[in-house]
Amino acid sequence: RLQGVADKLDLLGSSPALHGKTVVAVAGGFSSGKSSFITSFIEDRQVSLPVGIEPVTSIPTYVVSGAGSAIRGHTYKGGVIDIAPDFYSRLSHAFVHGFGFNLREILPFVAIETPLRGLKHLTFIDLPGYDAAQSEGAHTSDDLSKAREFISQAQALIWLIGADSNGEIPAADLDFLLEQQSDGRQLY
Repeated sequence: RLQGVADKLDLLGSSPALHGKTVVAVAGGFSSGKSSFITSFIEDRQVSLPVGIEPVTSIPTYVVSGAGSAIRGHTYKGGVIDIAPDFYSRLSHAFVHGFGFNLREILPFVAIETPLRGLKHLTFIDLPGYDAAQSEGAHTSDDLSKAREFISQAQALIWLIGADSNGEIPAADLDFLLEQQSDGRQLY
């Protein structure tokens, strides 16, 4: 949780557009539509979150409603680097695994500032699927801890369930949600 607070302070310092926004974590299992849900609100079609059948979201990403469009990576040392949209679109679990080290140890989160359709007072956090490490093809084992860390920064939580769940919430999802509700944040 302390790392989450430090990350949020770092983000506030380098992304003034975040100030005064309600932070909403978008979470759920692997391939439940988290990135597609957030992308549906982005006005600039040059900016989108990577999506796919295999685990894609590797690095937690803030999507901040702002005037311009910029993608910035935030390092553990407090540095900020600009990321081109075409490079960002390739930051999947498989791509990051190809580096031979865990990129999240150097680049714990990314922030995208872009106009959001009708949501000027919100910031979303796009998270890796909390259960991606259990999914075939996953390349990181700390998705669950990252989901917990970044959810702790949010004032609200939107939980998405994959269409393949036949209208039932998986038991693992329920267990995770019950754990998160002890913080008293709004759940949608």
